[in-house]
Amino acid sequence: MPRRTKSVPRYRKHSHSSQAVVALDGHDLYLGPHGSKTSLREHHRLIAEWPAGGRRLQHDEADETRTVSEVATPYWKHTQRYDRKNGKPTSEVDEIRLALRPVRRLYGRNSAAAFGPRALKAARQTMVDVPASPRQGMCSVMAGGISPDAADATFSMGARETRSLPGQAAPAQTRRWV
Repeated sequence: MPRRTKSVPRYRKHSHSSQAVVALDGHDLYLGPHGSKTSLREHHRLIAEWPAGGRRLQHDEADETRTVSEVATPYWKHTQRYDRKNGKPTSEVDEIRLALRPVRRLYGRNSAAAFGPRALKAARQTMVDVPASPRQGMCSVMAGGISPDAADATFSMGARETRSLPGQAAPAQTRRWV
């Protein structure tokens, strides 16, 4: 069992963001701009509560009641501001929008604290089963002249061109997939 020390976690400056940070229970907690009265007050509050909670972080009840949508919305806004090149949104913005769509549809009203690995797997499977755009999934396969039933047997991950199955007419032209 690790030996407990009586040392107080340090108030320090995060080098990349210039935010004040303190490490408690192996997690970095950002407190606001380094050197500000707000960040110093927050540090003192956390340091006072930490030993009282058995040197463990106490989770706010507000964190337990936040929904998945309430957590995803600030992330989406950050993505729109951050992922830009020459003032225009990058393709990453569209990819994140497509990834957040099934998560919000399936779990948007659920507690974010309850969103775990099973929920993530279900959202991922929904992205595979129900393509978010015509560029994805079966829409592009059917455009190549292959039935959805034959697609699983015809394509493997990383396939570069379509092939006809035995007993099936060949497509009019061979299509390349990138």
